Amino acid sequence: MSKCKRFHEARKVYEEGCQVFQGENAYIWQAWALLEVQTGNIGRGRQLFDAAIAADKKHAASWHAWAVLELRNGSVRKARSLIKKGLKFCAPNEYFYQTLACIAAKEGRYDQARSLFMKATQFNPKSAASWMAWGLLEMEHGVADTARQLFQRGIRASPKNRYIFQAWARFEAKEGNMSRARELFKQGVVLNPQDPVMLQSFGLFEYNCSNMAAARDLFIRASKVDPSHQPVWLAWGWMEWKEGNFVAARKLFQTSISVNSTNMNAVRAFQLWGVLEGGDGNPGKARALFKRALNIDSQNVPTWTSWVALEEQQGNAVRAEELRNIYYQQSTEVVDEAPWENLSEMLSPAIDSIKKFLKLGSASPLENKEYYSMGTMEQRETEANANWQSV
Repeated sequence: MSKCKRFHEARKVYEEGCQVFQGENAYIWQAWALLEVQTGNIGRGRQLFDAAIAADKKHAASWHAWAVLELRNGSVRKARSLIKKGLKFCAPNEYFYQTLACIAAKEGRYDQARSLFMKATQFNPKSAASWMAWGLLEMEHGVADTARQLFQRGIRASPKNRYIFQAWARFEAKEGNMSRARELFKQGVVLNPQDPVMLQSFGLFEYNCSNMAAARDLFIRASKVDPSHQPVWLAWGWMEWKEGNFVAARKLFQTSISVNSTNMNAVRAFQLWGVLEGGDGNPGKARALFKRALNIDSQNVPTWTSWVALEEQQGNAVRAEELRNIYYQQSTEVVDEAPWENLSEMLSPAIDSIKKFLKLGSASPLENKEYYSMGTMEQRETEANANWQSV
């Protein structure tokens, strides 16, 4: 039912299951929690993970899935605490070690991260996710040969793993080895011909190589493989927008939103479409699109930033300042509503973005291409999918 987007019915089945087992089945609680997280109900997801652990404190998957959720939302300390509790009550496994390694790397404790990745791979040499995460760490630190060796180990562990092919191909592209990167993308597509993410990633690579026709063909293939995969329409629309094909871009953004108009992909579509309209001389339409995005996610920094920039470009300095104040007020209210979190822990992941947005830093967020980089969006989606796969 979830795969068919019948989320309301899926919830009913989980609820019935919990009643049948009198709330003592951790597997059902955890599966329900993952559904809520998938549909953007983060608070509800936390409650259900808590219920799963109450039902069975030895259910390792619940500890780990909850920790991954907190890590993805920037609550590093909370994630570490959950993993440590999981290790206390459950037998060690590669997922715990892998996530602890990612936390250590995020905090700059790289030697400890390497040690934990080694433990994860020793615990399960066939854990492709651990080999890949370790390879990404070495890639970020410029240890190219080691990164390649780790990616190779990951491929040996899981010969068709799309995530490793993507990560390795991107690494080679970053190193300037375009031919090798294209080879890896082609291998990944041959092994995963029905994978829209692999095709989309390959399309973005070809666009970055200025091969527009090849990129468009790959996006078309991806959209036919899975018309419900929003990021494909979004990435394709972004490319057409960057090439000045505004009519095509609008249609593609519309198609993306028609798949699901309430999730984070819809937020990105509304925001990008709004920037397009603002740049094309349609400020009224741009404002309406930014409002649609913020109705879904009132804390979305790229959308607030784009709207402020639009008002400044239109000469509405007072309105721009009002928007900054509204964002700041809403951010404060969200913090006040979550007393169980440590304040510094909650704010630290977003502090740089907020400083820039409020003009407390030296650079404007609009100067940061990451806000508009579909490659970054794709990377985030790949990392999220990898996390779900490991859970």
